[in-house]
Amino acid sequence: KVVPAGLEVGQIGVNAGGDGDIDVISFVNIDTTSNAQDFGDLSAAQSYGMGAGSSSTRGIFGSTNNDSDYITFSTKGNSAFFGNLSANRSQGDALSNDTRLVFTVGNGPSNVLDYVTIATIGNATDFGDLNFSSRLIGSTANSTRGIISGGLSEPATGLNHISYITIGSTGDAQDFGDLTVARNRAYGSGSSTRGVFMGGYGTPSGGNLNVIDYITIGSTGDATDFGDLTVARWGGQNTSNNIRQINMGDSSPASNTIDYVTIASTGNATDFGDMLNAVGHGAACSNGHGG
Repeated sequence: KVVPAGLEVGQIGVNAGGDGDIDVISFVNIDTTSNAQDFGDLSAAQSYGMGAGSSSTRGIFGSTNNDSDYITFSTKGNSAFFGNLSANRSQGDALSNDTRLVFTVGNGPSNVLDYVTIATIGNATDFGDLNFSSRLIGSTANSTRGIISGGLSEPATGLNHISYITIGSTGDAQDFGDLTVARNRAYGSGSSTRGVFMGGYGTPSGGNLNVIDYITIGSTGDATDFGDLTVARWGGQNTSNNIRQINMGDSSPASNTIDYVTIASTGNATDFGDMLNAVGHGAACSNGHGG
């Protein structure tokens, strides 16, 4: 496979799967602005909140079944089987540092957390419990702490909760603070110091949201307004390097829009380029994320 000039090396963001059960994996160079390029295919078509995380060399994608796949960033191609999860991860998410990936909740809603060691192929191990039950959450991490936010409880109540875990240990999540707006699908990423959550769906008020808010990962407290997306939407896949965060796609209506922000500043998002497919609810990771 010929890799386009300028995309052979560097910090890339990779997204996979999405609404309608697709197997497409694509990537962008986070340091530039450009349209997505083909990376390969998942081992099986996936959709609706798979969850993904990564080290600087390997990305892992959860499954709407109970298994996971991995890719090697430097080798474009199809994903391979990594191991089994403890539960179906439909409508869940994931977070990671360079060593460990934690899968967060799933359809139910649930409070299940489990983890894998990214460099070692194998099944997930129990991590602990989230301090609230949810689905359709957002999450991000730095090298020590994972952040889990928002989501949907039953019956159809949007949540503003933010919680945290210490990735290198195991144990239950603790309260961190609140989002600026209660919502589900407030998917996130960030840098080594800041977590940023982009878009979402307001419940029970309804409607796509353009809100972007942020927290300082090393502290605790409520989120602060960051700015607005170019288009109000939910279901966009988020990933980052330590400088720039991108939000890819939308679910209703389906969109191929990619936005980006500079994580250390505040302000509205800027157009980055287009995805290969108009799709949301896949999963994304990068080889240069803040963790």
